[in-house]
Amino acid sequence: LSTLRYADRAKKIKNAAVVNEDPQDKLIRQLREENEKLKALLAEGGGVATARPEALATMTEEERKAYDSEKEKLRRSHEEEIQAMEAALKDMQRSWEERLAEAKEGRRRSSANSEDGLIDLTKP
Repeated sequence: LSTLRYADRAKKIKNAAVVNEDPQDKLIRQLREENEKLKALLAEGGGVATARPEALATMTEEERKAYDSEKEKLRRSHEEEIQAMEAALKDMQRSWEERLAEAKEGRRRSSANSEDGLIDLTKP
């Protein structure tokens, strides 16, 4: 009877594979994906649902101006969002490159010190 309970519990176990990923790399990947989505939206017409030609023909001049201004406002908003995300992405890449350069410098220093027979006292 206990074997049956064990088998029943074992059937209910669900495994979800999760890729080990650096949080910063994950954020960079997500920002890149979102940038691509926003660029696709801009390429398709600014992310605004465009009116059908027959609907545009029946619009009054005021409605058309309001429609165009709203469309332009949304297009600018999307462009600003893309620029902000690209700036954040560049900032993260720059900080990542700086850390990589520091690590290389530290490795170079430690290898130079080990060749000279010196011990680095700055490291714990």
